[in-house]
Amino acid sequence: MAPEDGVPWVSPSRLVSAGLEAEAAAAHSASAAPAKILKPVNFADMARILMGPLDGRSLGGAQSPVNIGLFRDLHAIPQPMIEIALYQPEIPPNTGNVIRLSANSGARLHLVRPLGFSLDDAQLRRAGLDYHEYAQMRVHDSLEALRAALPGARWLALSTRGRVRYDRVRYAPGDLLLFGPETRGLPAELLESLPEAQRIYLPQQPGVRSLNLSNAVAVTVYEAWRQLGYAGSVEREAAP
Repeated sequence: MAPEDGVPWVSPSRLVSAGLEAEAAAAHSASAAPAKILKPVNFADMARILMGPLDGRSLGGAQSPVNIGLFRDLHAIPQPMIEIALYQPEIPPNTGNVIRLSANSGARLHLVRPLGFSLDDAQLRRAGLDYHEYAQMRVHDSLEALRAALPGARWLALSTRGRVRYDRVRYAPGDLLLFGPETRGLPAELLESLPEAQRIYLPQQPGVRSLNLSNAVAVTVYEAWRQLGYAGSVEREAAP
C-alpha cells in the first residue's frame, strides 16, 4: 500500500486485524482499480484502528501519524489545497466541527498530541456527524513530527497576538494554518520563532478574549479557499 509523504495509510492487513474484513476486501480490490471509491467505515471503527493494538502495536502510537480518510481510494489521494493543524486541542465538539469543515472544504486536518479527548468521544462524533468519513485527518506526536511530515509547508499561526490580519495574507496551496488549544493559545516561543508576516489574527471588538476555536478555523479556511478560487467545490448555476 503506497504511503503519502512517507506516512502510511491503513492497509488491508490492518483492517483485517481490526475485524473489518469487508473493508479490507474493498481496499485490496482497489489496487486493481485506482479510481474506485471505498465504502466508509464508521467512526468507532476508525478510532479502534487509530488507538487499538494492531499487528502488536498501536497505529496511533509514537512516530506513527495516521490518516483516517478511509473513504478515499488508497492509491489516488488528492493533494489538499489547505492544511489545518490543531495543536493540543482540548474540547471534543470543536475538533468535531473542524472535521466537518475539513470534509466540506477539502482541507486536510492534523492533530498534534497530547489531545484532551479520545478520538472515540461521543461529543466529537456528534459534532462531526458523518463527515469524519469524508475528511483526511492525521495525528502527530509533536510539532516536530508535524513539520517533518510537511517539510515544504508555510506555517501561518493564528493568534490574538498575531501581527497581520488574516484577510491581508496571500494564501498559497499547501499553506498550513496552525491553531492553539482553546484555553491557552499557541505558545509564545512558537509564535516568536515565526516571521511576523506568518503570525496572523482575526479582527474583533475590544474587551473580548477570542473567537471559539472552530469558528476561527472556519473563517480563516474559507478566506484562504476563496483566494484559491474555491478549488474542487461544486459549481452552481445562478437562477434565471
